[in-house]
Amino acid sequence: MKNVDKVLTTLVAIAVLCMGLATTAGASTKSKPWTGLGATLSNWKLAHPANNTACIKGGGCYGPSLGSNDQSGQKAQFISVQTRNSRVSSFYMATGAVPIYTAKLEVLKLLPRDTKTTASWVAHDGSGDTCFLWNLSSKTLEGWLGGKIDAGGVIAVSLEHVPANPNSSLASDSATQTNLALVGYGTNLRSYGC
Repeated sequence: MKNVDKVLTTLVAIAVLCMGLATTAGASTKSKPWTGLGATLSNWKLAHPANNTACIKGGGCYGPSLGSNDQSGQKAQFISVQTRNSRVSSFYMATGAVPIYTAKLEVLKLLPRDTKTTASWVAHDGSGDTCFLWNLSSKTLEGWLGGKIDAGGVIAVSLEHVPANPNSSLASDSATQTNLALVGYGTNLRSYGC
């Protein structure tokens, strides 16, 4: 009888251990809600809370308030957040003064994994400003935000370096460094300047 009790106790312990492992494995495979471009507004707000105190006009500001030294003049991390089909379709993001490569990595964190670059180039506008323009595509975003809309259904990104002094006559040089990312779905920037 003692051997039967030991075997039953061992089997119960193994069953409890297996149930615990199954519960842990199930919990670790549960995915987090998407909070980047294409997210539902409620999921976006989970990661980027609304920030009405740092909004200059109207609404659409999210994320932490930025210090007064932010060269882009942007007072919140994300401004001008727009939606399409009840999902985030565009925003301006303050990146801080960083190299283009670093800003691209920050933007990619807010795009689905299936995002691919379709084109990139440096553009100059009539006043001599320079910016880095980048077009991408994502089947996931096409599903969430709509197929081939506007000028090709692309993710359009403009990385710009806004001068610290808005009254400066010096043109910004965004070919190598940026402090502001304009990210939107549905508009092809190839026909636009900075």
